[in-house]
Amino acid sequence: MRIAQSRKSAIPKFDSPAWLAIGTLAGVVLIIDGLWSIIAQHTDPFFPFQVGRLFRMAFGIGLMIHCTNLLRVNLGKEKLLAGAVSWFKNRITWYTGAFRIAWLEKSFKIGVLACSAGIVVALLAGIGMTKLVILVAIALVGWGLEIMNSGMEHLMNNLSSGHDPVVKRVKDAFGAAPAFTYSAFWISWIILVVPTLYNLLIRQIFTIGN
Repeated sequence: MRIAQSRKSAIPKFDSPAWLAIGTLAGVVLIIDGLWSIIAQHTDPFFPFQVGRLFRMAFGIGLMIHCTNLLRVNLGKEKLLAGAVSWFKNRITWYTGAFRIAWLEKSFKIGVLACSAGIVVALLAGIGMTKLVILVAIALVGWGLEIMNSGMEHLMNNLSSGHDPVVKRVKDAFGAAPAFTYSAFWISWIILVVPTLYNLLIRQIFTIGN
């Protein structure tokens, strides 16, 4: 019985500050390793490898957050970080609320789905990380402008229930902003992705021919 108890007590619980600090460091290492692999292997068009690297980064983020939270509790600093956690939760609530409001608009749904499809095709084509970042950045700007446009439309509708020409002009101006951004996205997509798809198709044709 004593031997069993000694063996049981020898097993670490991984809940001490030292182990939690090691877990946090391991999460940071996984995040950096996954990010560096994506940047270094940006010419690798094999999609499952990219998913594996993204999964490694997501696991590292989860491990880091989990260990940091337990470390915060063990060190008794709940009050010190309560304000920061509350601030972060409020921002997340605001962002998700704005996204839900914009998702009710048909134009926002079409923009999100169309840009997401374009990004997936570009990723499968293996266009490279720099070009992919450009497309993602333009898409995010377009989605942000769509959310801003939805908020402005709700505000204008509450301010004026009639057909005010000034209100209509403001709504048209805000509605044109995401349209221009989506146009920039697809022009960039044609310039950056179409040559890669063309070369990939030519290589496939010559491979089948040989």
